[in-house]
Amino acid sequence: FTASNLNRFMKYVDDFNAKNPGQKKPVLKLYTQAFGDAPVMRKLLSAMDDSTTNVAAKKLLVERGVQKDNQSLGSMLRALNIDINQPTSIVNQKIDVLEQLAEVKEVRQVFIKAMSTQVGGNKMLAKILEGAEAATLQKKQFATWIGEGVTPENFWKMIYKTETASNPVEEKIMAKFTAFYQSQKPGN
Repeated sequence: FTASNLNRFMKYVDDFNAKNPGQKKPVLKLYTQAFGDAPVMRKLLSAMDDSTTNVAAKKLLVERGVQKDNQSLGSMLRALNIDINQPTSIVNQKIDVLEQLAEVKEVRQVFIKAMSTQVGGNKMLAKILEGAEAATLQKKQFATWIGEGVTPENFWKMIYKTETASNPVEEKIMAKFTAFYQSQKPGN
C-alpha cells in the first residue's frame, strides 16, 4: 500500500463494484484488513499532502472518521496537521475532511479553539474556513466568538485588532458573522 497506488486501487475497486453490485467491497475495509488501521491512517494522511492523491485520501478519511465513533474531530485535526504554508488546495482538502465529519459528529468549542491555535489564530482560521467554504465549521467558529463576547459592534477590535476590514474576504466574514449573530437573537 503506497500513496501513489491509491488512485489506481480505488479505480480498480470502483470498477469491480460497478460490475458486481451484489459483491461490493469498500476500499477502506480492504486496506485495513490487509495492513491494519494505524498504517492505513498514516498512508492516508501522507496522501493528503499530495495533490494527485488528496481527493481519494479525503474520501477515505471521511469514511473512516464516520465509521469510527471514537474518532473525535480533535484527533482527526491533530492527524491532518493543517499547515498554512501548504498549498491552498491541500489545506482546503484537509478542511473539507473536517467539514464533512463536523456534519455528522458533534463539534465543541474546544475543537474550534484547538483548530484556531493550530493555524495561527482566529483571524487565520476565519480566512481558511471562508476560503474552503466550510459553512458548518464557520458557524461553529462564530458561535465560539459569541461565547467569548464578540458582537458586530466589537468584531474588528476583538478578531482583527483593527477598526475596519483590510480586504474583501474580511468584509465577507464580517457580513456572515453579523447575519449569524442576528440569527442567534431570541425570536429569530
